[in-house]
Amino acid sequence: LVLSLSASYGALGGGQSDVLALCFKSEQAARENSGWDEQSADEMRAACVDRLAAAKFPREVVDLARNAARFYETPVYYRNPQLGWSKGGVVLAGDAAHAMPPFLGQGANQAICDAYCLAERLKSLSSSSSASSSSSSSLSAALSSYESAR
Repeated sequence: LVLSLSASYGALGGGQSDVLALCFKSEQAARENSGWDEQSADEMRAACVDRLAAAKFPREVVDLARNAARFYETPVYYRNPQLGWSKGGVVLAGDAAHAMPPFLGQGANQAICDAYCLAERLKSLSSSSSASSSSSSSLSAALSSYESAR
């Protein structure tokens, strides 16, 4: 599976900068930011063009990659969460809870979704509190519910 996204941005001096983002799955192990210091731009360009052609992308997309002035390869990794998001009355949200590279621009989105979900859990906690239930166990359950939902 190969996915591609292209966009044009205004550049300094009134110019235009075209960007092509290529996403693909690879079983080959790589270091983060390995493409910045180990592969030349020509090697990265050739690999990108090969992937696009093999995936039968339109000629215009392949040409955009072929003619690109700069190349960066920045691996993105999936990591299984190993730690909980809360301890006592402290809870993680946004970038702190969702491991993702900063260049994907998703930290703020995740923080907004987390805040909404957490607010729902805490609101239900305050509306359902009773003298018979321990407030710390109720808070713990609410935070656990938030973590499970997100």
